[in-house]
Amino acid sequence: MAKKETKTLIKESLSLNENQKSMYLAIVELLPAEKQEEIRQIFEKEAEKRTEIEAETKKKKSEKNSAFMSEMESTYKFEKKKAIEVDEKNDKNDAAKLLDDLNKL
Repeated sequence: MAKKETKTLIKESLSLNENQKSMYLAIVELLPAEKQEEIRQIFEKEAEKRTEIEAETKKKKSEKNSAFMSEMESTYKFEKKKAIEVDEKNDKNDAAKLLDDLNKL
């Protein structure tokens, strides 16, 4: 089980290029159990660190998205309010013009 786990960790490693992965995969079974365990622990630490980094990146991305959405919502509300004010002003001007036109009759 540990050998398969070690091989999986090697294959998923981001710190090794393909040639290095091939070399580790070829020699891992030839090493004594103690060395295999050392290698497994090294790659396991890398996998754990990668998981931590991915979680932190996902959290930061989510926070940025939330901040962006909040800003967009604020901008939308401001623009909507501005548009309503313009519509109200235009309606008021149209009503005033209509009253002037009626008074001229």
